[in-house]
Amino acid sequence: MAQAHSGTTRTCDHPHHPHAADTHASPQLRVFTLATQAAKQASLLKVMLGTYEALEKMIRHERASDAESLAVRREGLCSLMRSLNGEMARQLDGLVSTTGTLQAFATDEIQRGG
Repeated sequence: MAQAHSGTTRTCDHPHHPHAADTHASPQLRVFTLATQAAKQASLLKVMLGTYEALEKMIRHERASDAESLAVRREGLCSLMRSLNGEMARQLDGLVSTTGTLQAFATDEIQRGG
């Protein structure tokens, strides 16, 4: 499906999503594009959350006889968790923005009678 729209010029209709939907596309295509983007963002967040939880369990349940080795591993895992947490926050902001754009577009279409 991405190939079918690869030649489409995208314009900015939301400051956080410059490629959210083609302003020249049909309302149905714009809604589909925004809904697809939101679904992908939600799916990615689900994977990231699972990864975060797995890292958290590793840190919590890790037992090692070498305290220095344990500290190094925990430090690395904690660093990964901070990075992942930051990326999840960015993805969540994007999802909120995408769904806000979708809601605003749908509201405009309903008010226009379209």
